[in-house]
Amino acid sequence: MDALPSLREFSRQAVGAALEKQADLPDLLVVDGTAGNGHDALFLARTLARLSPSFRLLAFDLQEAALAATRSRLAAAGLDGYLQCLAHGHETLARHLGAERIAAAMFNLGFLPRSDRALVTKAATTLAALEAALSALRPRGILSVHAYGGHPGGREELAAVEDWFSALPASRATAARYALCNKPRNPEVLFLAQPAEGPS
Repeated sequence: MDALPSLREFSRQAVGAALEKQADLPDLLVVDGTAGNGHDALFLARTLARLSPSFRLLAFDLQEAALAATRSRLAAAGLDGYLQCLAHGHETLARHLGAERIAAAMFNLGFLPRSDRALVTKAATTLAALEAALSALRPRGILSVHAYGGHPGGREELAAVEDWFSALPASRATAARYALCNKPRNPEVLFLAQPAEGPS
């Protein structure tokens, strides 16, 4: 199994490669659309700290426990100075970004592990966040969305996210879908998108 990366690892490989290609740009801004326990935020911060002397990380979550865990995880790594935690739903991303462009956005949908499973991401707000993230991506940026179908409402959200990615015009973005093809229970799918290259 070692030769097959997990979907989380595959996401990080793709996001890391996209950030490498933008390392020459100043003041990169990245987004963790679902702060959770801070694992994606820490990955983003560590990757950018290696590549760039200056960057910012916005982390969204409605649950204060998630934001506290994210702050703590980055503080332990000495990277909390780059972090701005926002106690807002990720559907407010466009308002918080304004005209700023982002190098990457990561979303890990579902619920906060070891917390109230009734508090979950939902299709309508997730799609608004994905639209805002894709619209704000720099030309070499990347959008990563890890979706799950094993919790209440999860299959509906996963289907909505898949429909959204599938409907993206090729002139706007290159989109991909990755999944384990023989996992019948608790399905999970990784979606990736990059802005299409404009005419040279």
